[in-house]
Amino acid sequence: MQKKLFLIIFLCLIPGVFAYSDNETVFVLTDYDDFNYSTIIVYDGNMVSGQNALIHELKQNITALNEELSKKDKQLSSYIVAKAENVELKENITTLNSKIKLLEAEKEILETQNEGYQDMITDLINKQSNDTKDFNAGAYNNAVKTVNSFKFGVLFSGVICLMLFLVLRWKKKQFDFGI
Repeated sequence: MQKKLFLIIFLCLIPGVFAYSDNETVFVLTDYDDFNYSTIIVYDGNMVSGQNALIHELKQNITALNEELSKKDKQLSSYIVAKAENVELKENITTLNSKIKLLEAEKEILETQNEGYQDMITDLINKQSNDTKDFNAGAYNNAVKTVNSFKFGVLFSGVICLMLFLVLRWKKKQFDFGI
């Protein structure tokens, strides 16, 4: 009899299992007290499709967020590289600024030395021009003295020659016999 009852119940439940339903029954066992409690949760078919749409949308959002995260990672890595380059450039700027200050100090020293050299060259030029002027003045004076001496010598020689000529002419007339 038990066998017949089991077969009747089994045959009654088989068509119910294969019938289409919008509801799905899911048995969820909770983890309380070694499975002593069980909970039956019944889901509506529309609710499941809504949840599936929500899951699909969440997967799309996760994909979009992963792409955005990838972009942000690339931006972050480029930012880190740019930051490192910025630090290096700042160090280069600091080095160049110190070199500029050093070069400005050297420029001031060289300008001071240049002024000293210009003064020294100006003094040497003035001294040389004064020496040349004095030398040229002395040479001119010597040349004038020489020319004056030559003129005086020529004049004196001319006077001597004239006097000799006159003396000889006078003496010649003394010894001149008229024939």
